[in-house]
Formats: sequence, C-alpha cells, structure tokens
Amino acid sequence: MIFDTITLILGAAIIILAVLTSLLSPFRRADVKTLRSFDVEKPNDDVLSPLHSESAPADRAETMRSLDVEAPSDDLPTSQHLNISTSQPLTLLITVQQKQAQMLERHLPQFLSQDYAPGFEVVVVAEKGDSDTEDVLNRYAGNPLLYATYIPDSSRYMSRKKLAITLGVKAAHNEWIVMTDAFCSPSGNHWLQAIASHIGPADASTSPNLIIGYCNYDDEARPYYRFERLQQACYTMREARRGKAYRAMGCNVAFRKSEFIAGDGFRGNLEHTRGEYDFLVNKFSQRRSTAVANEPDAWIIDDAPTRHEWRSRHIYYMHTRKYLARSFRHRLLPFIDELALHLCFLAIIGIGVFAGLTSRWILLGAAVVALVIAVCMRTSFARKTVRAYGEDIASWRLYPYELSGIWHKLYQHLRYWRADKAGFTSHKV
Repeated sequence: MIFDTITLILGAAIIILAVLTSLLSPFRRADVKTLRSFDVEKPNDDVLSPLHSESAPADRAETMRSLDVEAPSDDLPTSQHLNISTSQPLTLLITVQQKQAQMLERHLPQFLSQDYAPGFEVVVVAEKGDSDTEDVLNRYAGNPLLYATYIPDSSRYMSRKKLAITLGVKAAHNEWIVMTDAFCSPSGNHWLQAIASHIGPADASTSPNLIIGYCNYDDEARPYYRFERLQQACYTMREARRGKAYRAMGCNVAFRKSEFIAGDGFRGNLEHTRGEYDFLVNKFSQRRSTAVANEPDAWIIDDAPTRHEWRSRHIYYMHTRKYLARSFRHRLLPFIDELALHLCFLAIIGIGVFAGLTSRWILLGAAVVALVIAVCMRTSFARKTVRAYGEDIASWRLYPYELSGIWHKLYQHLRYWRADKAGFTSHKV
C-alpha cells in the first residue's frame, strides 16, 4: 500500500472532479418545482354530453398526484388564476398523414371531449384521397366541433406537412391555435385548459406569443427513447424560459394565427420535408415571450415509435438543425455537459488502472469512491426529474443511459452521412 504525494493529489483531484462534473447535469437544472396538477372542478356526470361521457384512456397526469413534487410558487399560474369566463376560444389543429387513420380514430375522441368552457374547434387537415382517413372523419361529421379540410393532390413540390399546417391555420376561426398530430393524445380532458392558462391578455406586454407544451412517448416506448426525449426537453425548456426558444419539445405547440400569417408562415423553409414544429418555434419565438406548459395536464403523449421511426426523426433533425437560428448556442451546453460526463468517467477509469498497476490501493479506493459519487449524484438528479415527469424508468438505467448517449449520436451521424440528402427536401422549391 503506497500513501504518497501522488496518491494524495490524484485522489483528491478525482473526487473533486466527480463532484463538480456531476453538477453539470441537465436534470439538475430541470425546474420540477413548476410542475403541478391543474386542479379544476370536475363537471357532474349528469350534465355531460354523450361525447364527454365516453370513458377516457389512462391518464398519465394522475401519476403526478401520487408523487412527492414540491409545490409551485405563488406567482405561477394555477386553476385559480385561469378565468375561464374571460379566456378566448381556441382552435385545435391536427394534421393527418398517410397511414395514420387508425391513430386518428383512436385519439380524436380524446380531443373532441376536452373540457374547455370558452369553446374550441378541432380542425383536421388530411391528404385528399386517403379513403381510410376520410371514413374516420365521416363518422364524426355530425360533431359541431369538428372541421375537416384536405391537401390538394396537385400540391407536390413542397413539404405537404407544412402545407397542411398552413391550410389549417387559414381555416381556423380563432386567434390562438394549438397544434398537434394524429399520433398524439392529450394527458387528460383538461389539456386545453392547462395550455390556455398560459395565455395572457392580448394587450399585456408580458403575454406570450408562443406556448410550448411538454411531450414524450407513451409507456410502450423503449425506456431509452423516453429518457432521451426528457433529457432534450430539459435543455429546450430552459432555453425557452431564459431567452429565445430554439425548437419544440414535441407535437404540442400553441401560437397566434395573426403572427403566423403576418410572418408568412413557413416561407423560407418549405423545401424541407420535416421539422415543422422546430421551424415554427425557431422562427416566431421572441425573447422571453415563450411560455412553457410542463404541468401534467398540459402534456401530450406520442404513440411509441418503431426503431425505424425513432432513428428517422433523429436523422431528419440533423438535417433540419443546419437551417435553424441559434443552433450553435443551443448545442454548446449539451456538448459541455457531455464532455464533463465522459471526462470524469475516463479520468476515474484511468486513475483506477494506474493505481492498480502501481499498487497504490488507497488511490484505487479513491477512484472507486469518485465513481460511486458520480453515479449516485447523477442518478439522484435524473431520478428526481424522471419521477416528476411520470416516467417509469429504473434508476439503475439512468447513468448508463447518460453514458450511452454519445454512441447513439455517433451512429446517427453515420447514418445521416450515408443518407441520400435529396430525400430531405422536396427538390423543386
């Protein structure tokens, strides 16, 4: 056993490094204090319409009510702060692409049964000639809340998804539009109320012009998919609160119709086939004018993606991000966090190997202690955030998931490098 100057210096350094680098975690910065249930008075069953009386799916927001999450500060919006009588009607915009008819049929009743007193409409934009989707919409044709419009089949040389959104915005009768997709479902019947609680008076200088809601995959998705989505949301939510929002956290965005039309919508990026939510937020976000709706009732749940779909979304984002403003600034903090994570891990392994080869068992013990500190601190930060957002991910997976992120990114970069870049654009615009 050797106890010398090298042992003292390296032992102290590796333990300090483990503590300091563990603080550079996106989960430590996650503001879980703002999470709260949207506790509104439920209407009596005998006054519900037949549409509202349908049994709702399992509500992930209920998970939050059994978790020990700190109460919000008094200045945060709650149900008492939302004056339903003075709130404005909303337009819910849902886009449907090919082969999404079954998803629309499964989720449309949940959107139509939203409990929102000021009133709302649901505008569905689908592909002309998609007989399955048309059949679904025809079955709901008698619902006064539902409006349907279709993309002309002749519109071939631009992003059809962006065209669908543009048509839906023009068809909307209300100023505020809440946008989502057919493969998504709301966390509960108070989703629109929770989103609307962030809309301020139109003449107030502090009123947001964008609202970005939290969105993650359902519980059927692979744990790593849900972990990564939450990890990325920690960065985007922080940016949206502290400055200009960079991108969306998923398919859960509200914006003003007048601003979209005045700003020429997606003009400037119509040739890119994907990234509609990211381009929308990136273009129209203003400094400190984006509200983040991360309370449980404001969540949107994506259907679990296949491995191919999950990889495709990442590869398309690698193409999209080259055209987003503030991309370098957004990627800098995750790069620093990831560098600190791996620098610490490699330093611990290196010092451990050195201690073993030189029989410095005290130094080896210090390396083991440093590893335990790093694992425990990072797992603690991640576990608190994971539980707060209702994700069922085993604690022992969290640290390995953080370490494996870089390998997933390298693989995605390789796939993007090998991909045919013509597939990311519509070629003609």
